[in-house]
Amino acid sequence: MNLEFADLKDTDVGSIRRLEEAIGDVCLIAVKKAEEIFAIEAKAAPNDWVPVHRFYPEIEGLRSYLADEDQARAAKSALKGLLQTNASLRPRKRPLRIRRIV
Repeated sequence: MNLEFADLKDTDVGSIRRLEEAIGDVCLIAVKKAEEIFAIEAKAAPNDWVPVHRFYPEIEGLRSYLADEDQARAAKSALKGLLQTNASLRPRKRPLRIRRIV
């Protein structure tokens, strides 16, 4: 993913720091908006789609957000293959989708 840091005013940085304190143990980073990002999601319930890294937390290093559509399709395909071959994950196998986020 190609990220560029945003140029912020001191007041904006202060707002981000206050939000970080309110949230807790989180560091927010301001970057310029990407033209598009692709999310890989699993269907948790009717009309409820969850990023795959949250739905399958036991899969270490699983990424839900990618900058390239071809990478997202390849990652979705690899995840589907893993879910079919791994017996411990098979009972939790759910429909997957790629969603374009602007």
